[in-house]
Amino acid sequence: MTAIIVARDLGGAIGRNGDMPWGRQLKADLERFKTLTTGGTVIMGHSTYRSIGRPLPNRLNIVLSRQPLSIPGVVVLNSLSAAFMLVGEGEAAFVIGGAQVYLEALPMISRIYETIVDGVFTEIDTWFPSLDMNEWEIIETTYHGRDANNAYATHFNTLQRKGG
Repeated sequence: MTAIIVARDLGGAIGRNGDMPWGRQLKADLERFKTLTTGGTVIMGHSTYRSIGRPLPNRLNIVLSRQPLSIPGVVVLNSLSAAFMLVGEGEAAFVIGGAQVYLEALPMISRIYETIVDGVFTEIDTWFPSLDMNEWEIIETTYHGRDANNAYATHFNTLQRKGG
């Protein structure tokens, strides 16, 4: 199974200056991300990798780059299709960003794990591509309120491609 996992604000913002617009202030989202991706494969662009700063433990980390790179603990490939070919059929793989990789992956995946952060942030430089909701349905949603470990309320949605 190959899916997208994304956190975005109410306006679709996913990035500001190489980080998430809300920073690292959503422990529930980070825990959900870890639970979903541990033991699987994470596929990301080079900018997303730089923002994380290290390979994510207990996952196969694939970084997409048009430039030849050598990053310890990471498989570097030059295309999303090469990444999908490397991941065995039936194995869990998650496209985790950035915007260009999401855009390329959208036609090829059938599930999205989405966190919607209850806010609209400013000085944004990266957005998640718009979804045609005629093609997707929310099959699961949970709400997590603001608390001491989460600066913003969130909705965790699982979307499935219709007919997929």
